[in-house]
Amino acid sequence: MKWLFLSNEDQIRGGAQSCCKEVAKAAIADGAHVTFACLRENPYQDMADAFPSMCTVTMVDRVEPRSLRPASLKAAWRVLRSVRPDVIFFANTPSPNFFSFLALSKLAGVAHCVVSFGTDVEMPAPLPSRTYIGGWVRGANLWRREFLVSASLAYKFMTLGLFNNDDQMKNWRAATGYPERVSKLWNYPVDLSKFRQSERLRREVREEFNVGAGDVVIGGVGTLNAQKSFDLSIRALRLVLDRVPGARLVIAGDGNQDALLRLSAELGVRERVLLLGGRDDIPRLMNGFDIFCMPSTHIHESLGIVYLEAQATGVPIVVPDLPGPRRVAREGESGVVVERGNPEAFATAWANLAADLPLRQRLVDAGRANVLAFGREHVYRGLLREMRVASN
Repeated sequence: MKWLFLSNEDQIRGGAQSCCKEVAKAAIADGAHVTFACLRENPYQDMADAFPSMCTVTMVDRVEPRSLRPASLKAAWRVLRSVRPDVIFFANTPSPNFFSFLALSKLAGVAHCVVSFGTDVEMPAPLPSRTYIGGWVRGANLWRREFLVSASLAYKFMTLGLFNNDDQMKNWRAATGYPERVSKLWNYPVDLSKFRQSERLRREVREEFNVGAGDVVIGGVGTLNAQKSFDLSIRALRLVLDRVPGARLVIAGDGNQDALLRLSAELGVRERVLLLGGRDDIPRLMNGFDIFCMPSTHIHESLGIVYLEAQATGVPIVVPDLPGPRRVAREGESGVVVERGNPEAFATAWANLAADLPLRQRLVDAGRANVLAFGREHVYRGLLREMRVASN
């Protein structure tokens, strides 16, 4: 079997690429050959290096991912005829993409077109009304109209649409009008073998953090942007110190640290905040955390892979009340769910967990049981079953 993968490349280290890589690794283990088609940059060279005989990366010119214009159709056709895939796997975020590949898939003999929606589908809103030629001609939003028509035509060829939470899936169905049989809730694939609890690593990492044995480390992993909202973690730290004097905050992630450093200094907690920057040893770092928290405020936070990784490492999670994170926490059964955007709520959850070791252990046990359903091989086998059902 041959697989062709396409993903949004705006965030090179984002969830779309992780999703494609995990599915691709499972397909390779199943004997398939995989090709990654890249429109602008190549975030998949590590895959080509690791599996030189089973993985290919090809750069695609002249494809506008949201267009059915002739140049895009011709470029997509060249790729499809060169690769001749049995399955095309698209990872979309945040808007529908890859119209030309979808529209030509059946003509090219592709058996399955699978689309993973990493965030809620956002159809572009109408542009503000404008006038042209001295006020005589009103703006017609022609780009938006072309987009919507192209999306409607292209996505008729989708075999299966995959979503990370129920709200996201319902919103997408309402926006597009597509039937339930082609849209399914699925579990995001995670390589659980990388994330294991280790007392040796815990001692090693906490020594690196320069924290004492009695300190409570609240850890976070994610890009330092407005969506992840790590400023809330700093505000919650200030609030929790009255109840947990040994609380420390450690955050690993790419991005500009200046605003977070200024905020921690203003709140008087600078010495208790450690910003690590981007790291490639997250499975190791997770072992140094007592509590994991990424306080995202973005309404389209579809899941949160790092929550799963924390559960696999044996770290209890505190999540915002958003559809995706709630699903990982199983509505409070395998994680603590708190009000989105409320630092007091996060501080209270951290304090309760710090004081209640049996509660932490119950969440750890429930988290480990929950994350098994997200194991890469388990998810891949389920995906193959869904593809067979959808094609019948």
